[in-house]
Amino acid sequence: MHSRDMAISISQLVQTTLLATAIVTVYAGNKDGDVKFLQYNDRPSDTPFEGVVQVYRELEGNWGGICSNGASITDATVICRGLGYKLATRVTNAAKDFPDHENKEVTLSEVSCSGSETHLGHCSLTWNNGEASCSDNDVLAVACSPITDYAVRLKGGASWYEGRVEVYHEGSGHSYWGTVCNDFWGTKDAKVICRQLKYGDPDKARVEDGDNYKSGSAGMPVLLDNVHCDGTESDLSKCRANDWHDENCFFNTELAAVFCEPAGKTGRPTTGAIVGIVIACLVVACFALVLCCLCYRQYETKKKGSRRPAPGPSHTANVAYISNGGLSTGGVAFINPGQQQPVQYIIPGAAPAYTPSMPLAPPPYSPAEATGGDGGSIHDSANPPPTDDD
Repeated sequence: MHSRDMAISISQLVQTTLLATAIVTVYAGNKDGDVKFLQYNDRPSDTPFEGVVQVYRELEGNWGGICSNGASITDATVICRGLGYKLATRVTNAAKDFPDHENKEVTLSEVSCSGSETHLGHCSLTWNNGEASCSDNDVLAVACSPITDYAVRLKGGASWYEGRVEVYHEGSGHSYWGTVCNDFWGTKDAKVICRQLKYGDPDKARVEDGDNYKSGSAGMPVLLDNVHCDGTESDLSKCRANDWHDENCFFNTELAAVFCEPAGKTGRPTTGAIVGIVIACLVVACFALVLCCLCYRQYETKKKGSRRPAPGPSHTANVAYISNGGLSTGGVAFINPGQQQPVQYIIPGAAPAYTPSMPLAPPPYSPAEATGGDGGSIHDSANPPPTDDD
């Protein structure tokens, strides 16, 4: 009975947990119209302010692109607002400005916003129900700005990373884009523009000739002149300049222009770069391992060689068999190298040898004493043996 009650309690606990999980998923999960920027190789877009737009659809439970045909800057403004930014600076086809994007699906075929919406889900949306009006490649991309007044963008160039500088002015009752005059415009000013846009390394920014980026600037007002930046400012609003519209430039003949390092070179490694780094590290590690093994083997070889006894002088070179000087029964003299006086050791029965070039010291005792002889006396011409008369 106790086991059954326990099983019922566990079952109720599991049901409660699943219900709580479902509630959290409903209220905290994604909903129709949520937006984000497409990730590249499992990493965010190269700059946090722009990229290929992805929209969420609850029915399918996945993210997908938005067809770019018919999308306007007003629609982009609502999208940027949903991303947490205040202003849309441009809208474009991803195939043109983000050709290497990896969008796999189209979720939204058409979007139409009035501009007052706070969320894309409040706009008029035409979802893709199996018949998208564009390919997976021709989807929407936008650029946003975290500020309104003094927001900047680059226009007229081959990419978003180069062109004439346009600045946004939020005036009383109306807001608009305008150009910047190139009076006193220099590298420090260009650095600030690239830093504000989060394009690459600001130190790689360079000044360009504005005449190369005139296309589309006709009729635009000149909003700023005599800009002076130190090069360390976070955005253009921190630099010194004349008041709005206080300028002496002639329309679009003196345009400030810059070239920024592409955003993909900001130091975030791509998947290919990571693989290359890993392979290089493995090669270096293998090389170091082989080198260590060779060094250890050489060390062991030397260590074994040092344990072998050094070859000494031949014993035959240090031994002389002698028979003179009273060593009648023979003896051996061991001659140590560098020794002035050879040391003699008498070995009974040693074969006699004569070495006249090596004078030998008198033996410390006689062969007779060593062998027991006739009582241990030495008999020679100076000490004759006793006779019967004695």
